[in-house]
Amino acid sequence: MLPREEESLIGFCGFWFFHEPPKLELLYGISPAHWHKGLAIEAARAMMNYGFRELSFQRIEASTDAANLASFKVMERTGMSFRKRETTNGLDTVYFAVSRGDRVSEISQGGNRAED
Repeated sequence: MLPREEESLIGFCGFWFFHEPPKLELLYGISPAHWHKGLAIEAARAMMNYGFRELSFQRIEASTDAANLASFKVMERTGMSFRKRETTNGLDTVYFAVSRGDRVSEISQGGNRAED
């Protein structure tokens, strides 16, 4: 991510393969100087829309360390639902997901606003 007013990258968002066996998941990160501005939520929503509309994904998943409450909240605020919690590669990990049908319903109800 490179906002117009910035000269350097402040974050990233996309899809990447994680875990064994590899599974495609939503990935995002924001520089601490830009936390609490809604940027991770905005970027994650945009990438989810791209995944469903342009890449024809039927489901999008994401995971985070259980202690990463900020990432946990981003997943909830983008309409993802908690799926499971387990130890993965020695880490306490939580998994979230959203299906195409769930996302279309959320968008039609106005849940895709950047100010959320």
